[in-house]
Amino acid sequence: MDRVTRKIVGFLLLRKTSTLVIAAMIVLPIGFALPACSRPFPRQRPVFDQPTFTPSNQSIPTQSLYKPNLGSYTVGVADDLSLFDSRRKRQLPVKVYYPQGQGPFPVIIFSHGGGGSKEGFSYLGEFWASQGYISIHPSHSDSSFLRETEDNAQPLEYRPQDVSFVIDSLQALEGKIPQLRGKIDRARIGVAGHSFGAYSALWMAGQMVDTAQRKDVSFRDPRVRAFLAISPAGTGRGGLDERSWDRITAPVMIVSGSNERGDDWRMEPFKNMPAGNKYYLLFQDAYHSSYNDYKPGGRRGLMQDRETIDNIHTYLQSASIAFWDSYLKQDNAAKQFLQSDALPGGNMDSPLNSNRDTFPRSNRDAFPRRDRLPSSGGGQVTLFKK
Repeated sequence: MDRVTRKIVGFLLLRKTSTLVIAAMIVLPIGFALPACSRPFPRQRPVFDQPTFTPSNQSIPTQSLYKPNLGSYTVGVADDLSLFDSRRKRQLPVKVYYPQGQGPFPVIIFSHGGGGSKEGFSYLGEFWASQGYISIHPSHSDSSFLRETEDNAQPLEYRPQDVSFVIDSLQALEGKIPQLRGKIDRARIGVAGHSFGAYSALWMAGQMVDTAQRKDVSFRDPRVRAFLAISPAGTGRGGLDERSWDRITAPVMIVSGSNERGDDWRMEPFKNMPAGNKYYLLFQDAYHSSYNDYKPGGRRGLMQDRETIDNIHTYLQSASIAFWDSYLKQDNAAKQFLQSDALPGGNMDSPLNSNRDTFPRSNRDAFPRRDRLPSSGGGQVTLFKK
């Protein structure tokens, strides 16, 4: 090959190589992103992260809060985990927030709402972990991450079955997260959830549901001691009627907001449960989406200002940890807080007109709101108990 020919061939090879490199730079990010979205289940090697906390809200009166600040534990986060359910032949992705300490630590399993995922409600998972709880967040098959990879035409029962499977798998979880070996307290377990996840949590508490096949179906799991239901469903949906909550004897805290569609409707589970260790936390000005992580520019950011949402989150953190401490740690100070007037109580028959603890003023009036229900102005919170 003469000198001129070699130069021509070299130029063509260099040009071809550059084209391939540029093409790879364009294609690889897409190629790598697609498996992350289309891959049915996360990798088996967990990823350990450090959480990013939002500073505790300093504008709320401290007497209204049981624990106004983060707990003493440094929090670890294990992600990209999945548990294989051999009976149902499916993987269950989970994310775990855990305290870094000696333990043993009680467990809280959080069930997300329809279309949500294990990534939601991270501020609660992190806060609970800082207070000495292991918070496990599974992604159900209706998750936004899994809806394209799994058959979503499943009966409602798959959700409580997922949560019970997580409890079955706590030992396996210790094997996947070395920091948790010997530190999980299987005798102290709570279940929480939002929306569809709240429905699932109450189902595990003893809620009775009429399905197409059977009546009074319950998934009561006796291993669970206490339940937190954020925005649960009332009668007329999901096979629920006024008798559905007759058998719930375990401690329960229910949460909803006055700006949700039918806050009285969401109060029905509380009204129809037997008395004894039952609580109902009502937020004035809270929407159905106000309880999840704040995302600037998202639905929560458009409907409410950041300060209002931070206030809701701070009160929910405080009330929920008082509830968990009361019934998973048997902490007398926590139970005294729930039974005190630190959070004003109200008349169950007229929840919107009772005296409430007012949130600090904000620029809430500059944001759109839907006045479906009476309001006395300003964000407020009321704790009902029976």
